[in-house]
Amino acid sequence: MGAYVNKNLNAEAFSLYFGIFMVFMAIVLLVKNRLKPMLFKPGKGKIVKTYKTENGHSFSYGYHPC
Repeated sequence: MGAYVNKNLNAEAFSLYFGIFMVFMAIVLLVKNRLKPMLFKPGKGKIVKTYKTENGHSFSYGYHPC
């Protein structure tokens, strides 16, 4: 896939897209502490895992499979 993109993308276009990507990532890193985490609601097609520690605390996480 990388070779295909490289074949059709010149250096100037790559620099432009990479620069836009870097600015976007800088903005995300600046505001990430101000954003609320998304709540994960278990439901159809979602995977939820729960782990219990030796102290008895339980931690759950979930994700959408591809």
